[in-house]
Amino acid sequence: MTTHDVEDLARRIAAELTTMQPGTPVSVTSLSAQMRCSTDDVLAAGALLEHRNQGDDQLFTVVRRSEGGAEESFVSRVPVALNDEPDTR
Repeated sequence: MTTHDVEDLARRIAAELTTMQPGTPVSVTSLSAQMRCSTDDVLAAGALLEHRNQGDDQLFTVVRRSEGGAEESFVSRVPVALNDEPDTR
């Protein structure tokens, strides 16, 4: 995937996660099937979403869990109310 494709996938994943309850973990495998791409593509988009910019009101995280030797990854979204806007006085 090109950088542009990963950015587009990140926007699609963000839109999908905003339809769910905040904090709901969604498996990378499930997202890859839904978005019709590889799990590596979803992880790349998730990594892009994890970088929070000033003014963003959503926080995205990628969580990896190992159980019994198998690793599983999840992406989730949480709304945040951070006062990080520059002071305009």
